Amino acid sequence: MAVTFLSSLTPQSILAELPAWNTRLPATALGSELDAAFRRDPELPGVVIFNAHGVVGAISRTQFQQTISRPFGREVVGPRAVRLLLEELSPGDPMILDLNTPIQEAVRQSLTRDRTMLYEPILVADRTSADVRLVGFTDLLQADSRISVLRNQQMQEILATVQEGFLLVDREHRIASEYSRSVVSILGRSDLAGLRLSDVLETLATADHAELARAYLETLFNPNVIEKLVVDINPLKSVQVPERDGRGKQFLRFAFKRSVEGKEIRRILVRVEDRTREVELAAELEQQERQAAQRVDLAMEMMQIDPDALTDYLTRFLAEIAQVHRLRNKSGNGAGRAAIDEIFRILHSLKGEAGLIGLRSFADKLHRAEDVAQAVRDSSDAQPFGIERLDASVDALLALGGEAKDLIARLSALATRRTNETAEKPAPDLMSTLDHLISDLSVRLGKPIQFVTHWNDADLPKAYAGLVRDVLVQLARNSMVHGVESDPQRRQSGKPVPAVLQVALRRHQAEGQLEIVFQDDGRGLELERIRLRAGEMFDVAILDDEQLAQVIFEPGFSTAVETTSDAGRGVGLDLVRAKIEKAGGMILVHSEPGVFCAFQILLPLQPQGES
Repeated sequence: MAVTFLSSLTPQSILAELPAWNTRLPATALGSELDAAFRRDPELPGVVIFNAHGVVGAISRTQFQQTISRPFGREVVGPRAVRLLLEELSPGDPMILDLNTPIQEAVRQSLTRDRTMLYEPILVADRTSADVRLVGFTDLLQADSRISVLRNQQMQEILATVQEGFLLVDREHRIASEYSRSVVSILGRSDLAGLRLSDVLETLATADHAELARAYLETLFNPNVIEKLVVDINPLKSVQVPERDGRGKQFLRFAFKRSVEGKEIRRILVRVEDRTREVELAAELEQQERQAAQRVDLAMEMMQIDPDALTDYLTRFLAEIAQVHRLRNKSGNGAGRAAIDEIFRILHSLKGEAGLIGLRSFADKLHRAEDVAQAVRDSSDAQPFGIERLDASVDALLALGGEAKDLIARLSALATRRTNETAEKPAPDLMSTLDHLISDLSVRLGKPIQFVTHWNDADLPKAYAGLVRDVLVQLARNSMVHGVESDPQRRQSGKPVPAVLQVALRRHQAEGQLEIVFQDDGRGLELERIRLRAGEMFDVAILDDEQLAQVIFEPGFSTAVETTSDAGRGVGLDLVRAKIEKAGGMILVHSEPGVFCAFQILLPLQPQGES
């Protein structure tokens, strides 16, 4: 806990009147605990280190950031004992001064130390209680400036030695000739003497920052304003400096202290810190924490999925994304349009499969990639339709696939145990996985559903397994989003709740056909809405009802008002029809407004290529 400065300091002031800190860590503590202490309190200048025999030293914030954390990296520093970090800094005994030591004497003794140790915090002992606290060298220097103990040569000697940026500003806001070398490095200029601080800020950052500095300095030089009040409202605690002269973006912090002689405020001591690395580390840590949370979520999802289904999907996912990677590099007018259309279909199909098995993380990322693909497809960019803009999205998907593969490797032992435990249980069939998808949609869309099946897996040729899975996933999504009404809408129209989805599989040996029917008892096809949308999209003449029913299978057609992860792309039913026709089959739609909508799929009983 820090104590505040007294209202006035004199040449007779002692160390007891300076802010002191008693944050302590045992020498056996880890570097990660030291890092956490500095992160908890941004104003903490240092930490006292002790062992069973008493205080053994101190580590300052700047020492930790510049001498330890930056060279070694936090991942190395974190697990190391604090005593080892202390040895990196200062061999020998720490300087411990009595509470009653005059500030001027404390400064003199500090200057007798090796220059490399000048910034080392000073430990202050209370003989009556054997308590040891820490006084940062910065606070000591600020106090010395306030009571004007240091003059010219002595001030220049300190400013030339300290590792942080210090400069003095007079009543005209002009920078004095005494400023630390670090200021030159931080601000990137050496011609500071005589310049107004606000003018320097205007060249570094913005005119707004310059105006804030002018107004704030005027307030600091007003003796009627209590310093404690204006310190709390410092508008320059964080200043972002854009890239300039080959230097990257910087984040600077300015702190201000009055230098008082008698009752007159003669100068302001300005402390300038380069917080760039600190901000970067904080951003990196936030990113790492976000990635760790995503990794945990992904692992939890994967642990709920049948290992065979997961491995099968991931194999297809990586192969298909590799195909997307190849397609995005195609060029030429026709090839570019065809490539982006194929990419769009691949992403949509993969998203549906991810939702089917419960990989929500994959479905969300694939949906975002669809957003990019949609923007490229709709854009008027130069050929080949800006396919290169998909690079970041495709790379993110490849990274996600790699992450999943890594997690599978790490969870292999668990997966093996789980497989052994359930060796006698059959793998989840298509209806079970479809039921899982419909249940998930029911919860997310707020539409209660009863799922009824008339299905025997033995009646479905294995060659059709992937095709039928993809088709039913798309039909289930369409039904839940477009067909089934909300709970209040169904009650208002006198329809039962929950809604009913049905799927049936029949073999017609005489006709040599396999029939699949998917039906809901929702609102049916809204023909007038389809007619209006068809006119907007395709500029077609008035169609009869039978023709309108077929419009829903056209590429790009959708009546959805907005795009979500479940609908609105205008891709899906066209993909369904294309796959079914490629297998030698056909799909028909039957509907009665306000009553039902059914999709009838007919496939050759003998899959093509089989004898």
